[in-house]
Amino acid sequence: MTTIKIVSQLLVGQSCILFIRFDDSLSSTSRGRSVRSAGGPKRNVNNALIGAAIIIIFSVRIVTCEKMKMNFKERYDIYGGVTVSASDLADDQKQADLFSSIIAESLNKWRKTNIKGVWIRIEIKDSQIIPVLVEKGFEFHHTQPNYLVMTKWLPDTPSTLPRYAHTVIGVGGLVIDSENRILLMKEKRGRYLGWKFPGGASEPGESIFDTAVREVFEETGIRAAGKAILCFRQLNVSQYENVGDIYFMCLMDAIGGEIKACPRETADCKWFTRPEIELLPENEFHEFHCEILRRYDKWKASGRRGCHISALQFSGRNCKMFFID
Repeated sequence: MTTIKIVSQLLVGQSCILFIRFDDSLSSTSRGRSVRSAGGPKRNVNNALIGAAIIIIFSVRIVTCEKMKMNFKERYDIYGGVTVSASDLADDQKQADLFSSIIAESLNKWRKTNIKGVWIRIEIKDSQIIPVLVEKGFEFHHTQPNYLVMTKWLPDTPSTLPRYAHTVIGVGGLVIDSENRILLMKEKRGRYLGWKFPGGASEPGESIFDTAVREVFEETGIRAAGKAILCFRQLNVSQYENVGDIYFMCLMDAIGGEIKACPRETADCKWFTRPEIELLPENEFHEFHCEILRRYDKWKASGRRGCHISALQFSGRNCKMFFID
């Protein structure tokens, strides 16, 4: 009897090629044995088996092609880039071997269509594909608690992909009440533990004044409204590597609330008159804060509005502009 033995198989591109061997388990007299179909011509057994093998090969090719089908939802940008997400793919397409083939085919396609930059978002549940992307030359761009974005620059030129955000925004409030007193607080921990203006880091989606209002209330219990930006400080270093810091000082009017120190952050907070502030030793009230008060005095004497906020629309988007009067 003649049988087919699969010697080995090889996945090439989108095809699965089977290497086969014909084997006769009977004597040599049975080789080339033919059979007769009812009322028809003779057919060689080997030919029938070869036909069956070809059907198997093409069947495997079809199944493999279906799994290889690229289901990335491509989002193109005006800079010649494309953004895709691993969540666009089925779970079996994110298995290492198959995903490696899919991303290789995708990169070939994007190169042929002159795509420059590739951005891929990976949800935390799909993190097993990260080593495959690293192997294909992708780099980390940025991360959030539930996802990571990786990029790859395709041309043989220096990458022009923009870096992720590299500056932290902080906002402080110079809060003045109806008696012309100034609100100061002390932090529980940090490099500087003297008296200072309340303030802190901006949260995603907040405007400058939004941050000032929230931080002042959280740290002192006082409700205040933003009036103008008095000044801002820029540092090229912060607590994070390669991240700078810009800190805005807002002039604010107290509009309500009672002094109530935040139990997590605030060691003390209270209203001060200017004479009381002037009596504080340098280690209790830094020169940085003294300069801010001097600038406030100049602003008040000028009678101008200072750096005030205006709402505008630009390219169909709402934005806040600050103008100096």
